[in-house]
Amino acid sequence: MVGSLGTYTEVISMANYANVIGMGAVVPVILRLERRFRGKELLLGCFLALAALSVLCAMTTEPLVIVGASFLMGIFKMLALLKMIPVIMFLITPTGDRGKFYSFYYTISIVTSQLVIWGTTGLAYKSEWQAVYYAIAGILLINALLAVIFMHNKRSARAVSLKGIDWWSMAIFAAAFLLLDYVLVFARQQAWFSSTSIQWAAVGFVLMAGLFIWRQLMLRHPFIDVRVFRKTPVWHGLLLLMSLGVYMGTAAMQTTFTTGVLGYDNYTNAILYAWMIPGIIAGGIMGAVGFKRGWHLKYFIFGGYLCFMAYSVSMYFLMAPVIDIEYLYVISVVKGLGMTVLFIGIWYYAMSTLPMDEMLSAVSVLMVVRTFVGVALFAAVYSWAQYQLQWQSAANLATGMDAVAYDGGMALYGQLQVQAVLDATKTLYGYVCIGGLFILTYVLTHHFGRLDFRRMVTISRAISGTPLKARFRRRRDDDEGDAVAAAAAAA
Repeated sequence: MVGSLGTYTEVISMANYANVIGMGAVVPVILRLERRFRGKELLLGCFLALAALSVLCAMTTEPLVIVGASFLMGIFKMLALLKMIPVIMFLITPTGDRGKFYSFYYTISIVTSQLVIWGTTGLAYKSEWQAVYYAIAGILLINALLAVIFMHNKRSARAVSLKGIDWWSMAIFAAAFLLLDYVLVFARQQAWFSSTSIQWAAVGFVLMAGLFIWRQLMLRHPFIDVRVFRKTPVWHGLLLLMSLGVYMGTAAMQTTFTTGVLGYDNYTNAILYAWMIPGIIAGGIMGAVGFKRGWHLKYFIFGGYLCFMAYSVSMYFLMAPVIDIEYLYVISVVKGLGMTVLFIGIWYYAMSTLPMDEMLSAVSVLMVVRTFVGVALFAAVYSWAQYQLQWQSAANLATGMDAVAYDGGMALYGQLQVQAVLDATKTLYGYVCIGGLFILTYVLTHHFGRLDFRRMVTISRAISGTPLKARFRRRRDDDEGDAVAAAAAAA
């Protein structure tokens, strides 16, 4: 696709992240839109809009059009998805058990996405990238036809007006994250803050973010209630989702290794990602069993990070010019297990004490942080570091080569480049392993909602002589009440 359009790979990455930003921007108003339109109207409109945007992406050659279309596709995709999620939840768990729902839903959605990646990559590999968009448009039109035939025309609730929605806040939210998208994606390509474009985009993001927060604090009915991030589960959930980027951002490093060193094509790389499916299924089963048996959330999340740690350590020791692909299959399974466990565990913990109105505010930001900010930030850092380390390694190797005379020395250039990529990638995976130790320590030291009151009282008396038991008991009662409200809203 990049070669056909004659553009940078960063443009495609920016379009992918713009899709996520669009999904997050529409979440706070989803209930108003759902009550304004009938379910049939909403799904039919979303399917037709997505089909039209897919055809537009297939026909255009303008990178900015692809970015804008991807942003709009994220909006319509989230509208359709949130219309269908309550039905899926009722089918999975009629009692509204969110732990069971997250376990099954994330497993199904991630497995489906991996299969779609494998299928669309194979289609693009055997034909043209435009064929993928046309195939998706055809599937969406079939879905629209099914909606016309099988869905009823009744409303689920009394129709409400769209008046009162803060569209300005929605626009500022989207603009701020789109500017951040540009900064993180094009940072290495434009030498970070040496570029005036990156500088102005960074300043614009800061100003837009500050304006958005100020506006939400001033409004009586804010677009996103930023006060929700003062709650301990939401705040720590935000940090944990950011830390996911430490591992999720290594995808580009793995692709560089498999493509530049091992010589795999895009279809083989897609097969590697498809091998995450057994681990994803195992993670979903662990989540369902764990919530049913009351496993401590700390150790459930710790196990997920431990899987990612095992993946990073394995990649560190597998840095070699030639390896058996079966080794990569195994660590892909481990990576899929860790990703699914963390998606389920962290999301459940962050949403554990929120009523519906606050939940939508938190979901809007947490989803963008999990899928865009954390991944794009660490991917940008890794890309820059790998580039610097690669040239440093090449310079070190060339120093030794200059001391010896070679016949046909240019033939060694390719081998030198391969060795430089290996050295840089292995060094980066080593830093990822070190960073993983800090993440594991943080997870082990956080209580995740379970406190030893006797120990806290003992520590309090030793420090100040004032027991904290009564204060923590009141806090626990409040959290339990909020958890009941959140469970009722999910049902």
